[in-house]
Amino acid sequence: MLPSELLAASSRSERRGFPPGVLAINLMQNLETIHDYLRAHSDEIGKRILASYPALHRPDESPSPLLSQMLRRPYPAQVLAVMGISKRWKSARNANVIAECGAGKTLIALGSMLAHSAGRPFSALVMCPPHLVEKWARETFLTLPQVRVFLIDDMRNGGNPREPHGVNEVRLRRGEIVREGLHTSLTELRRLVPVPPFSVLAERKPSSHISGSTVSRRAVQDATADR
Repeated sequence: MLPSELLAASSRSERRGFPPGVLAINLMQNLETIHDYLRAHSDEIGKRILASYPALHRPDESPSPLLSQMLRRPYPAQVLAVMGISKRWKSARNANVIAECGAGKTLIALGSMLAHSAGRPFSALVMCPPHLVEKWARETFLTLPQVRVFLIDDMRNGGNPREPHGVNEVRLRRGEIVREGLHTSLTELRRLVPVPPFSVLAERKPSSHISGSTVSRRAVQDATADR
């Protein structure tokens, strides 16, 4: 029984003359921890969760064929998340990926951008803490084909000559991210033609803690839309 059903059963026992709560206590006496409770009622809890929050993409549905282009193939659970996010973007402005460290949130976000693009060229903007900027860039190179990655450096202090500034293209060299290629500004970057198949901009944004990834549909769009 779930808590609401326990209360109802206990109420019925009171009407029959039993002391209040006796039935509920007897039913719960072998459930000492929350883990015991979940094991005992996992089937019903699972059914109620699926009824309240139906999946946007079911395991028996086919994923986007674009995911076969990814250089790193996502696991089945990651594919479900990717397709759920890409479908969510069709009716909403954002989607949240809430998962523990190591679950592949970055890969899921990149795969969602690819699936949502429907095969068109696109640009995406990633805002993350400074210590994750190069990790994002590295994983982007290792995940998406024919991608160009730019870092937005030092934009708020006028450009410290001792630090990288402006918009800098980066490349992956022997596992390291190096600033190599185009050096420009956001204004000039918008005027570039032709547009590369995929572009990802990573901005250094201070943050103390991130427990999940929030990806905006507006940040994943056809790069030629404003031309």
